[in-house]
Amino acid sequence: MNGWLIKRSFGSPNEVLTMMSKMAATRARSPLTEAGIASYSGVLAAHEVTITGILPEAKTTTNVTYFVADMTTNTIVGAVSLPDSVERKTSVSLTLRVSKPSASFAIGTFKDGAFHASSFLSVHNSSSGLTHSGAIGPAE
Repeated sequence: MNGWLIKRSFGSPNEVLTMMSKMAATRARSPLTEAGIASYSGVLAAHEVTITGILPEAKTTTNVTYFVADMTTNTIVGAVSLPDSVERKTSVSLTLRVSKPSASFAIGTFKDGAFHASSFLSVHNSSSGLTHSGAIGPAE
């Protein structure tokens, strides 16, 4: 015998097709049913917020991660990465999925362990139509 090559016959083309159809019939299904997904409504991201603003004008030097915080529960619910500045006036409008609506969302960065609200970005809560600018911001 020359080498360790072993040939195996899978049978006729019809036998191969039969075997493949059996494998397809036993393919794993999603562990969550529609009812199961509905029971996780507070956990799975199902609510959308919109982040809008105008980026600062200057030469871009780096990307900055901005965190979206639920100020009611003091939790981080999302993050987006944007350039620190751009050479031409540029508006942004991003949709972000969060787990649930809140009366008070904010967007900003962390420096020295403290949250610093963005002065040029705001979060629009699509469920109530409220707009929040900065850390707490006035409702419009």
